[in-house]
Amino acid sequence: MATLRHERYYLDDREPTVANERAEEIGYLGENAGKRTLESEFDERGFEHEELGTLELGALDPTATLYEYEKDGKTRYGVEWTERPVIDDYVIRSLIFDAEPECEDVATALTIENHRRENPGWRRR
Repeated sequence: MATLRHERYYLDDREPTVANERAEEIGYLGENAGKRTLESEFDERGFEHEELGTLELGALDPTATLYEYEKDGKTRYGVEWTERPVIDDYVIRSLIFDAEPECEDVATALTIENHRRENPGWRRR
């Protein structure tokens, strides 16, 4: 299920990291992964949304759909694509931003998420 996060990542009472600072610079808020699409979440929660187009994430990566939506009076952007981790399965991934992202921002956000997975202890404030 998509959570449509709005919080930024922080380490427990430690100084902000380069990853946190870079996430803030590009407006990156968080990641969702599961079986539900952003559009189904928007419809279920009654969020007005608009499909803005697509982003080409790279030669080996899929084409992603870019959405704009509003939650609690704030404009957010979701970038969504489908991955196939194994032949008989799929995962719908999305990244949430508070500023309209470009392809480079999506790549940076994915690097940040990889770093966070490798360094436990992250929490939200």
